[in-house]
Amino acid sequence: MLNPQSNVFFGEGGAGTFSDGKLTSRSQNPNSHWVKEILVEMGASSEILVESKPHIGTDKLRRIIINLRKKLIAMGCRIEFNARASDFIIKNGQINSIVVNEKEEISTNHLILAMGQSADDTYENLYQRGVQMESKPFAMGLRIEHPQAFINSIQYGKWHKHPQLPPAEYFVKASLPGLNRSVYTFCMCPGGPVIACSASHGSLITNGMSNSRRSGEFANSAVVVNVRVDDFAGVENPLAGLAFRKIWEQKAFVQGGSNYCAPAQKTTDFLKNKISDKLGRTSFLPGVQSVDLCQVLPEFARIALKRGICEFDKNMSGFVSEESILIGVETRTSSPLRICRGKDGQSTSVRGIYPCGEGAGYSGGIISSAVDGIKAAQNLINHIS
Repeated sequence: MLNPQSNVFFGEGGAGTFSDGKLTSRSQNPNSHWVKEILVEMGASSEILVESKPHIGTDKLRRIIINLRKKLIAMGCRIEFNARASDFIIKNGQINSIVVNEKEEISTNHLILAMGQSADDTYENLYQRGVQMESKPFAMGLRIEHPQAFINSIQYGKWHKHPQLPPAEYFVKASLPGLNRSVYTFCMCPGGPVIACSASHGSLITNGMSNSRRSGEFANSAVVVNVRVDDFAGVENPLAGLAFRKIWEQKAFVQGGSNYCAPAQKTTDFLKNKISDKLGRTSFLPGVQSVDLCQVLPEFARIALKRGICEFDKNMSGFVSEESILIGVETRTSSPLRICRGKDGQSTSVRGIYPCGEGAGYSGGIISSAVDGIKAAQNLINHIS
C-alpha cells in the first residue's frame, strides 16, 4: 500500500538513501571531500575517501542517516517527522513564517528550502506565493535489467569469473544528431534491483538501488533521453514539466495493471514493436506486466530510445539480448524546474528563502546536493552575521 506522505521519496534520507549510494561527482569543490569525511564519521567505510568510484549502498546508508540524525539532535537541532510545509507566509517580499500540516505556524525570516524534486504540492504552493521559478531540461526513459553475470561476461570477457573482480559496471551514450537528442545510461546499479518509488496514488515510477556488496542477481540502469523545455512548456508556466512527467507516470500505472506492477517488455521485442509473449525473471516488486512500452513514452522518446539502444549494442556488444528486460517508467532523473536564486543564494523574488539541492534544480546527486546545502548554509551565515 502506497503512503503518499512516507515512501522512498519522502522517507528519512529521501531517494538518495534508496539508491546505490554513488558518491561520484564532477564537482571540484573542496567541500566534496569534507562530505565524504562526515559520511565516514557516521559509519561509511573509509574506502570511500580513496576510491575512484565510491559508493555506500542502501543497507549502510539507512544506518548512516540515522546516525546523522542523532548527531544533529545532539548538536541542538530539532527534527520533525510527519511535518509537511503546507504554506508559506510572505510579507513585503520577505519570508515571514511557514505553516506545517495546515495548522502550526512557525515564524522565521530565513528558510533553507531543500525539499527534493518530488514535492509537487510544495512547488505549486511556492508558485502561487510568487516565488520565481523557471522550466529546465531533464531526461526520461526506462530501466533496463540484465543478469549481473551476463554484464560481467560482456565487460570482463574470459576473466568474468575471477573471484577478485567486482560486479561489472557500464556507462554508454549515443548522440542522435538527426533527432537533436542524446540517449545515455544513468544511475547504473550493479548487483541491485529495480524498485518502485511512486510518490502519489495512480502513478508508477522506477528507480534502481544496490546494497554495499552489490551481490544481487541482476544489474540495472536507467536508459534515458534528454527532454527539452520546448517538449513540454507550451504555456508560460514553470510547473509544466511536473505535469508532463505525471502524464507518463500515470500511463505507466495503468499499463502495469493499476496495481503498482510495472509495464515491461523484452528489449528485443521493444525494438521490433512486439509485445513479449513471456517475460523472464525480474527483480521488480510487486511484479511486471508485459505491454508495449511505446504506450508509456512520448513519441520523441520512444524513437530516440530505440535508435540509442541499437547504438549502445554497437559499442557494448550483447547489450541488446533476450536476457534484458525494459521496465517503465523512469522520470525522476532531475527536476524539470529551477527555483531562481541570486548570487547571495536567496530567492530572486522572496528574501530569506535559500533554495538548494536537487529539488531547487541546482544539483543531481548525493555529493553535489550536500555541497550545495553547505553553500546555502554559508550564504545564510554571511547574511545574518
